[in-house]
Amino acid sequence: MIPATEMACGAALVMAGRIADGRRRLRAAVRLADACGRAWTAALSEFMLAQTLVDAGDGEALPLLRTSLRRFLDEGDLSNQLAVLHNGALALDAAGDAAGAALLRDVVDFHQARSDIRPAGTWLQSIMPHGWYEGPPPAQPPTLDDAVAVLTAPARAV
Repeated sequence: MIPATEMACGAALVMAGRIADGRRRLRAAVRLADACGRAWTAALSEFMLAQTLVDAGDGEALPLLRTSLRRFLDEGDLSNQLAVLHNGALALDAAGDAAGAALLRDVVDFHQARSDIRPAGTWLQSIMPHGWYEGPPPAQPPTLDDAVAVLTAPARAV
């Protein structure tokens, strides 16, 4: 319960505009969740922390998204996997990796259409770049494994 409380406090601080304090609490939530074996709480804390960095254009977002994605994959949480991949697409797009961002968007688009899960920006800002997820999903989408490979490739840094 302590890691989840720390995560909630961190999120509340960020939403109140106290970004640095919120980030510190979210980092603490990850450490506490890891120590208690709460992988899902650690994943969500990393994901929320990463979103603050995506919104700020900070290059540290991708490593956090990578670890968060791995945890959500282990937990079998498709909704959050797609949210992480969507944010990975935002981060890659901002870094000038249009091909990587497009691949992640195609995977998200296909899976959200199949499961009716709709990522919509980040929890801080409902940002959806123009044209993303418009029209039908790709007929021959890359696989979720392809998206994981793109996001987790060690050479990718923002």
